[in-house]
Amino acid sequence: MSRFCLEYADSTLFYLSDFFTQFPLRITEYNWVIGDILNMMDVSEDKDHWNDIDIIGEREDYLFITGEEFHRILNEYEIYVIFSILTAVPKETILYDITQVPFVDGNADFYEDDYISPVKECIFEVGFFDSTDIIFTVTDENIERMLQDAFPDLKPYCEYGV
Repeated sequence: MSRFCLEYADSTLFYLSDFFTQFPLRITEYNWVIGDILNMMDVSEDKDHWNDIDIIGEREDYLFITGEEFHRILNEYEIYVIFSILTAVPKETILYDITQVPFVDGNADFYEDDYISPVKECIFEVGFFDSTDIIFTVTDENIERMLQDAFPDLKPYCEYGV
């Protein structure tokens, strides 16, 4: 598992559609565990509110969705994240296999050099930190190369000064 950081990231990358435009991971190839959902905001036309129930439902801790549903949400809403974590898992992963939920806000373990995602099926995880830094955890070499190509300022996590 490799970890990287994009320190003082461009603020547009905290808009999820902009993030996935720059980092062209095929969202629909995975299921997703999304943590820290209370730190997400729909900033679509004339909206300015947290945790829009129309988007994510009634959960307050995490969301488990298919890549197709995630893709639909990103096309329909403009989602801005402050603290959040997105974990890509294989399509065959089902909800009851998730025993621990990843989160960024207030999670000291997330900032350790030897952090391992609590989602054992994790292929790729991206943590958005306070609208400034983005931290990546990757288990797939192809995704790691794609990540390095998409973000030339990426540095090894061990160099991150959190």
